[in-house]
Amino acid sequence: MDFEDGTNQYVTGRQGEEELTVVEGGYNDNYCLKVSNRVKNWAGPTIDITHNVTDFTTYKIEAYVKQTTGSNKTINCMWESMDYAGAMAYTTVQNVVAPNGTWTKVDATVVAPGDVSKLSLYFEMANYSNDFYVDNISITEKHLDMEAVLAAPSLKEAYANRFPMGCAVYSYNLQNPEILSFIKHHYSTVTFADELKPENLLNEEATKASEDGMPSSVSSSARSSNSFAKSAWVFPAIFPIACDTSDM
Repeated sequence: MDFEDGTNQYVTGRQGEEELTVVEGGYNDNYCLKVSNRVKNWAGPTIDITHNVTDFTTYKIEAYVKQTTGSNKTINCMWESMDYAGAMAYTTVQNVVAPNGTWTKVDATVVAPGDVSKLSLYFEMANYSNDFYVDNISITEKHLDMEAVLAAPSLKEAYANRFPMGCAVYSYNLQNPEILSFIKHHYSTVTFADELKPENLLNEEATKASEDGMPSSVSSSARSSNSFAKSAWVFPAIFPIACDTSDM
């Protein structure tokens, strides 16, 4: 997605008050999108891609970002998803440090979450009084060369006599057969990531309304993580820290 026709047809503001203006000076072309009038650090441009990606499929995400604050700034590219129960989840696609006045490339390979009613891609930058720019946003389906992946030396085997080899995952990573094969080839354990933070694990409103005062859980992603952890091994039993990939 570029802005070479001088218009913005698909990008909206997360807070609803941002000014999204097509201006001259794009990356390697004529125009880009300027993001201004932000009143929160999380405010910025967002694109609804719910109907443009397939559940649990790998995508290459590329974009160019720029800021002119006078010093280096970190600009975050993120997923925002909502499941069918209305629970929100926020996943980092990539954080890039953008030098002042220089177009910086976002270049990440990620797995799209599944079982969601809405999925968006957005950009944010701390210090909401500062403007920033985005250009040439693209999302391209990508597949691993599985023959090369499985032929490569296994990390878990290389270090088997020293320590377990693990990685952090989201539950939806395990729904992608290519990613699952990659994980099982290289790693002996996995740890679930943001899905097991309290804000994703617990249902705040249901917990407040609980008659016995006990916390209530929650979103489909957290239930998926817990279900998988119990089918493998977990420490402790309720809050998964690491799971054995041999049980996947």
